[in-house]
Formats: sequence, structure tokens, C-alpha cells
Amino acid sequence: MRKLLGAVVALGAVATAALAVDPPAAIQAHIAKADALAPVKTLASSDFVFFGDRYCHPKEQAAEFAAAEVKAWRAMNLPPTQVFDNLYYVGHAQYGAWIVKTSAGLMLLDALDSPDEARQYIEGGMAKLGLDPKQIKIMIVSHGHGDHYGGAKYLHDKYGMKVALSELDWALMARSPVTEKRGPVPAMDMVIADGQIVTLGDTQIKYLITPGHTPATLSSLFKVYDHGVPHMVSFWGGTAYPRDKATMTMYEASIRKLWKEGTAMKADTLISNHPYLDTTLAALPKMTSRKPGEPHPFVIGTAAYERYMTLMDECALANLGKL
Repeated sequence: MRKLLGAVVALGAVATAALAVDPPAAIQAHIAKADALAPVKTLASSDFVFFGDRYCHPKEQAAEFAAAEVKAWRAMNLPPTQVFDNLYYVGHAQYGAWIVKTSAGLMLLDALDSPDEARQYIEGGMAKLGLDPKQIKIMIVSHGHGDHYGGAKYLHDKYGMKVALSELDWALMARSPVTEKRGPVPAMDMVIADGQIVTLGDTQIKYLITPGHTPATLSSLFKVYDHGVPHMVSFWGGTAYPRDKATMTMYEASIRKLWKEGTAMKADTLISNHPYLDTTLAALPKMTSRKPGEPHPFVIGTAAYERYMTLMDECALANLGKL
């Protein structure tokens, strides 16, 4: 396993190096196609534009630029919100976690960046939403980066839920250094395989292993309800690009994998664990002002889902060409 990890790990970085010459025609064609897709007007189109700008036209990730982004996101107030009958958002504008309500308890999707964030945003957010953390039966971590598992051990030790991750990302997480901010990681508990359906009560979440961002990032599809009307959520598990061609090739194939499955299951809603990369930043504030009969801010429709996945793929192909 260690050898396999070494072959595929290229972690958590956007491909930012500018080309010394103009992009070849093939690369530019992918960028042009993405540029044409990004401004499509939907209920949350601003995030489409941000994704295209960040990933098809990557800025130099200088320290001051990264700090400015983080400062802007942290200044945004994203209150804990019930998004669907059975789905809740708890987190801030940089990292997000989601809670799925089932007939047999709660499922927590990701654990934010640290025990402190778990206390403030997950426990604090659940209290405001009238949810009991003791009812969390399963915590599923999308991948083995600290900004998504940081609060996992704290929550596990306090409430005793199962913690689930893919096998390769359990290994990645276990290799993470212990820091004052995050502390130790939880011991391996529940392993999720490619294509596995995780069931709790009346709810099923289908998981796909989508390598590239990490060795075995988990993406998923599951049903939500808006006043009883069903919709299909597509959850992309890890976005930032790897730096080497082999891993970027896997990443692009992973997009196509989720895209194909999401299309087959008629996905019309998309979320992620970084709210600035899906529709959350634009859609979440609209939930509090939504009037009866108005469209749901998170439901973009199957056609817009296809456009977003095409945008992701074209940006990935452009960056793959640069490598």
C-alpha cells in the first residue's frame, strides 16, 4: 500500500504555474469552451464563474493572494441552515460540513478543520438547528486532508459514531503529522469501497472513489427532499488539482466517472465541502428569504448540472494539457 500511495499522491494544490508561451491550440480550445459555459445564468451562477476563473485561469497563488481569499471567506456569515427536508449545512465559507437526517439518526459528511471548528460550527450549528450530535451514527470523511477530518477524532471520542473513509485515504490520514491545531487522527473504523451504498434507516448514499485530489477521494450521490419533492444531490469530494500528469489524468477520469453516474441518476443539485466551489455561497443566503412556491436555490436542474460537469472537465483537460 505504501508503494501505491507513493505512486499516486500529489496532494491538495492547484496547478498554478503559468506557461512561458501561449497555450497550444488544443489547450486554448478547452479554456474557450469552459469560458463559454461558466457565465450561464442559473440561480447560483456566480459559483460557476468562480470555478472557471480559478481553475481554467489559475492565478499565481502568492501568500498575499491566498490570505486575501481566506480573509474574504471568513468575513462571510454562513449560518447553520436547513437546506432540504433532510439536509443541513454547518460550516463557514471556506470549509463546509453537511448533515443528512434519516429515520435512524444522522449522517455527518466531513468534520471541518479542527476540534475548535467542530465545536463552533458543527456542535454549535446543530444546537441552533435543533439537532442532537448524539444522534450522529456515521461520520463520512470525503478524503484525508486535515481541513475535512480535523474535527473527526474529537467528535468520535465525544459521541461514539462510526467514522468512515476510503482505505487509501485512511492510510493518508494516518500518515498526517500530529499538530497543536488538529491533534491525533481517529483510528481506522469503517472503510468505504468504490460503488458502495451506505444505508442508514430510510436513506442511501452511493459512494464512488474518485482519485486525483487524494489517492481515493470519495464522491457521492444521494436523494434529498424539498417539501417532499425528491431531488438528486451530486457531491464532488475533492477539487484542487494535482501537479503531475499521471495523477491529473486520474483526476479528469474521476470527473467523468461522477458525471456519468450523476447523469444516469438525474442529478439536479450539486454540493461540495468547499462552499465557494459549488453553489453554496450564492444559494445559502437565499434559503432564509425563500417564499412558498419559489424555486429552490440549490436545485439548478439537470441541464445546469451537465454544464457544470462539462466546465469541470474542460478545465481539467486544459490543465492536463499544460502538464
